[in-house]
Amino acid sequence: MVVSSAVTKIASMDQLNYMTEKGAFIEYTLAAYTHTTTIPKTHYYVEREYASIDEGMSGADAGGVRQVAEQITELGAKHCVICTDFGVYTLPTPVEGFREFIACLLDMGLPHEDIRMMSKTNPETILGLPHL
Repeated sequence: MVVSSAVTKIASMDQLNYMTEKGAFIEYTLAAYTHTTTIPKTHYYVEREYASIDEGMSGADAGGVRQVAEQITELGAKHCVICTDFGVYTLPTPVEGFREFIACLLDMGLPHEDIRMMSKTNPETILGLPHL
């Protein structure tokens, strides 16, 4: 099971730890902590029930990549996956976003081995692929 990046911004560490104890992987996306704002990028619904969860919320900094690094450190990389959530025309390409995310996490002091685990090994496990 993968817990969506939308949850990581609102769940407590106790809740995230509980989820990992149950075998869940916690997903972190760069877009959720840096590039996105409360302005819609891919959806323009008039009906409130179809609006994104972050529409109308404060655009203030909610911890950024430092918060991601701190949570990953506490949870352990073996319980996390990283991705970008890019791929819309208003953001950089997914590959560039992934490079940025990895660079930021390395700058925050996460070890190379943890980055590899979250970007390669854990996704392979989730998809049932062999570890190459």
